[in-house]
Amino acid sequence: MPSRRRPEPISHYLDDGSLDSSVGRNTGLKFVEAYFPKARNELLIATAYFSVKAYHMTKRFIRKKTLISVLIGNHDQDSERLRQAVVDEIRQELSGVESAHLYEAVVDIHRRIQSGLFRIADARRMKRRFHCKFYIIHSRLLWHGSANFSPYGLKSQFEQAAIINKPKIVKDWTAWFKKEAATAIDLNAEILKVLEDYLGMANPFDIYLKALFLLLKGKDIQRQLNAYEPVYYQQRLATCAVHQITQLRGSLLVIATGLGKTIVGAEVAGILHAEKEIQHVVLLAPNAVHSAWKDQLEGRGVSCRMYDYKLLFKPTRKQKRYKIAQLLKQLEQADDKVLLIIDESHVYRNQLSQSAGRKGRLPLKRVSAATEKGMRVLLLTGSAYCTNRQNLNSLLSLLPHRNPSSLLEMSPWQTESHTAFGKMPPVVVFSYPHVIEIARSRGDVDAGYPYVEYKGKPRYIPTTIETEFVSFDVLEESAMADAFESGCFNQEKRSPFVAYDDDEGEFEGATDSIFNSTLTALLSSPLTLLRCIEDNLKTPGVPTEPTLFEELKVDSQIGEKTVVYEQGDMFNPTKSKPYEKEAQSTGKAYKTVLKRDPITRLNSLDKIRERLKASQAKPDDKAQKLISILRSQKQKGAIKAIVFVERHITARYLTRVLRNRLRSCRVVCTISENEKLKSAAVRSQILEDFSPLSHDLPSDEAKNNILVCTDADGIGVNLQDANIVVNYDLLPGADVLVQRLGRVLRATPKRGRAIYVFTFVPACLDELQKTGILYKCMRDRYARIFARHNKSSEILKSPILPIGTQSKTIFLDEKIDIDKGMAAYETLVAHNRKDSFAAYISDLEAHRQEAKALPEMLHSAREYEGNTPQMVVVLRHGRNYHALVSDPNSGRIISEDPLDAIRLLACPPDTPRADTFSIDVPGILESAGRTIVQWSNHKGIKTEAIERLLALYLLPVSKKSS
Repeated sequence: MPSRRRPEPISHYLDDGSLDSSVGRNTGLKFVEAYFPKARNELLIATAYFSVKAYHMTKRFIRKKTLISVLIGNHDQDSERLRQAVVDEIRQELSGVESAHLYEAVVDIHRRIQSGLFRIADARRMKRRFHCKFYIIHSRLLWHGSANFSPYGLKSQFEQAAIINKPKIVKDWTAWFKKEAATAIDLNAEILKVLEDYLGMANPFDIYLKALFLLLKGKDIQRQLNAYEPVYYQQRLATCAVHQITQLRGSLLVIATGLGKTIVGAEVAGILHAEKEIQHVVLLAPNAVHSAWKDQLEGRGVSCRMYDYKLLFKPTRKQKRYKIAQLLKQLEQADDKVLLIIDESHVYRNQLSQSAGRKGRLPLKRVSAATEKGMRVLLLTGSAYCTNRQNLNSLLSLLPHRNPSSLLEMSPWQTESHTAFGKMPPVVVFSYPHVIEIARSRGDVDAGYPYVEYKGKPRYIPTTIETEFVSFDVLEESAMADAFESGCFNQEKRSPFVAYDDDEGEFEGATDSIFNSTLTALLSSPLTLLRCIEDNLKTPGVPTEPTLFEELKVDSQIGEKTVVYEQGDMFNPTKSKPYEKEAQSTGKAYKTVLKRDPITRLNSLDKIRERLKASQAKPDDKAQKLISILRSQKQKGAIKAIVFVERHITARYLTRVLRNRLRSCRVVCTISENEKLKSAAVRSQILEDFSPLSHDLPSDEAKNNILVCTDADGIGVNLQDANIVVNYDLLPGADVLVQRLGRVLRATPKRGRAIYVFTFVPACLDELQKTGILYKCMRDRYARIFARHNKSSEILKSPILPIGTQSKTIFLDEKIDIDKGMAAYETLVAHNRKDSFAAYISDLEAHRQEAKALPEMLHSAREYEGNTPQMVVVLRHGRNYHALVSDPNSGRIISEDPLDAIRLLACPPDTPRADTFSIDVPGILESAGRTIVQWSNHKGIKTEAIERLLALYLLPVSKKSS
């Protein structure tokens, strides 16, 4: 085999031993060693490239007082490889892995430029480009050939060079050089700035700003048709999600209803599509919002297949169901070019529950199979359901499982608590308090009212929610308490379930759907209760002597103990419907046997039934309280109120009552006379008539004033013409409350708009002296609701219910309500502030132009409150930016999450640099180089393809050198 050794240069020497000519590798460096020391006054270099690395190799052969003049030229104007500007080439060279070794060379070039001993000019615009590379030594000697002034040209490439020492020829070449140099573009000032950026430590705050600009920078994509231009916070949220999906293959965005999560999701898909990261989208969303999604995705040029979000629960045995088969085929064929978007993803909250069974866990099974093939996932929700940790982990389990470099096996994301949930790498939480704080930091405030500019016009953000509990007397309270106590509403056999508690884990129990549905009817309306009693009396019982009532134990669990069956899931291990649906009375007997015989039940319930029939002509106490509230609100001006109920029969009852008692108001209802949900087209027209402005129609406040509806119209509907929300029936889920309020809690053209929320609760909740199973179960039910609400409020930073008081004004812009006891979201004020994605967006928007103007190559060091030194590096590979947190001594990567890097970089504007006794520039660059080498080795990427942009050395205060 032929030898792979580099051939030695073939050189010719003059009689005095000096070089005459040479050819081969190392030729250029050989001539440098021989002739650069002879340049006492002047060294002229004509080359296609100038490299600091080449200067580093040759500076020991150049006299300190020699004037160096470099002329850059290149004849290859049409080269396939695009040439960068000289300044950019030098900047890129200084941002390489080995840049720490160039420190002394940069210091020397910087000194020479300041002393007038170095000039570099760009002659690439010459009409006649020169190709020959030549070096003129002291105007007396010239060597020419093909060796560029670069490491490749001087040492690695197979080059040739020869000496010319005839005075006339050297004189002519010198004159030509100086003539062209005089008209070339002087680059000294620009290069001096690059060298100073390299030699000095930047302000730590500048590095933080530049990192925000690079890592949260949105992509320019084409939007057409009905695609909305995202406002600034939507663009930043989309960019953050793109980073998460690029790095982790998945993202979970908890964006409060009304802040445009559809636009954010479509923008994420648009950016990924424009970057050729994905080819198409599979969307799972409520049917009601498919039209909006189609407009936003197609307007960004993204092809999409849309399916109802409940479809994942459907079994596969009925293959005639075309939509199911089509969806499963899409998931089976998915790869890393497919993005799955799940809107209202909190519906899949019980995927880890043992009670879910095979059918209940179908969504997780099907999504996980697709993510294993590389499919990306974007989860969107306006309310992270927060009954317990398992619910949150169910959502996280839908994301592609992580495989950190420190682990060998794939594992799902998991959170230890609801408070830690929002800080997880794939999660971003964003709510109204965040938007308000960002608007204030941007200066987007008009007469004290924060706004978001949309299509050149301000949309004002509501800053207050007037929320109030309304106490009502329970129907037939004493008689119903006795009936519950005697077991008139109990099934013979209760349904088993598995519940979850954060402390105990999963535990088994049993629930009684008829008991629960009767309790719900009792708290709803007289007609609903009457229907339940009539159904009860038609239902057979156990033909034995009555026995003492067995107290329900698990149904009354409070706080974090969650009965899966009571959450309104789309599955049930006992193959019966969830109690919310089962409670919808049909006027027929229940499909189960009751514990008490019909005669016993008739004796207890008949008089209640007769009194309910007799009282149908007048409203009950609960309805009367609602009438009083609406009358009081109307006295203050025109009203627009949405009244949410659970039962269809309650909706019809309440519509009739309100029409009779509030004749000056127009009352509309989405439930038909036969107690069925009206068609989608009819309901859509009702909603447009009720809220014309939100549907871009002329306003007619007198047309419809009060809307009575169920939660079927609580998702994906804009009704911000209204400012009153009434929780007439209160469901166990905190997510339902958030969805209801989200219909009206949106930015509008009206300044100073207040939102009023009235939540009905039974008056006996505060009467602790009343005992018995009815009162115990009522208190436990509402305690569960309030506990769930509290946890959701801690995530979204915006409460809805006034826990512990009868009324309360919730200030969405009051910082103590955003995060009690800490100066969170205060832009750049507190050094030890809590991290928040909203705060980062706020900082970037407040300093966007400043950040844009900063150079990309910045490095520095500062002290921080950590225990060990850490390194943060932001690098560029191709078109992608990567943020790394590492051990500066070993280069070991600690995190690749951009938000982890930003958290460490975040600091106030006046944060000082660390002194050079602690760490100097070469030390910073060496540590950054070790980090990049570790990352490139792990990724299998050549270090030459990586450009270091930002580097910050974090020095623990306790480790500071004296």
